[in-house]
Amino acid sequence: MLLFSSCSSECKCREERCKPCSDTVYCTNKVQLNQLDTASRDRLKSELLSEIKEETRQQWKQEFEAEQSKLAFLAPKNSDNQPEKTEYPKVAPEPLPPTQKIERDAGGIKILRISFATQIAHRLPVDERDAFSVSDASVICFAEISAANAEDRSITIKFTHSTGLTQSYTLPVSQSPAWRTWSKLNLTKAMTGTWLCEIFNEDDVLLASRPFVVVD
Repeated sequence: MLLFSSCSSECKCREERCKPCSDTVYCTNKVQLNQLDTASRDRLKSELLSEIKEETRQQWKQEFEAEQSKLAFLAPKNSDNQPEKTEYPKVAPEPLPPTQKIERDAGGIKILRISFATQIAHRLPVDERDAFSVSDASVICFAEISAANAEDRSITIKFTHSTGLTQSYTLPVSQSPAWRTWSKLNLTKAMTGTWLCEIFNEDDVLLASRPFVVVD
């Protein structure tokens, strides 16, 4: 149980009011907390909480000022000794290369049509284009395929960014003179630039390709 002292000279505590006493040997006027009246206990409690809050506030203030001084020291300065604002130039996407039409029948699969859009309605692309913005949220690569053989086949749609980032999706293809399928590339702010969409068969033979661009 906490011990408190009401002494003024015999205890190392030099204040007249009662407060927690750290001297457990020399003080002869120790009293227990439950020996104080209610008003004294409430006063002691209030004073202790105020001291704790003030010490915590001062500690936070010192830590904050030290961190601000460190940041100010590290920040680049201009001629007026003021921190300089860092501006990052916007990088314009590379121009689209010309679309090369590939007419290749690889094992009975031939790409009849490849295009880009943001939506598909009634199994057809809506608002076809080759330029998109991040606000479009996604780019859909639509492909129309001629598959003469009866056995089930597959194609791989591969999206490749100019930085080398790639995303691939493998899709099934059934026998049809005009099989329609598509794949979606979800866009983020880090995905601006020039992209190339390529379609391969199961043997990794390139069937068709087409570029598109993404801007802010």
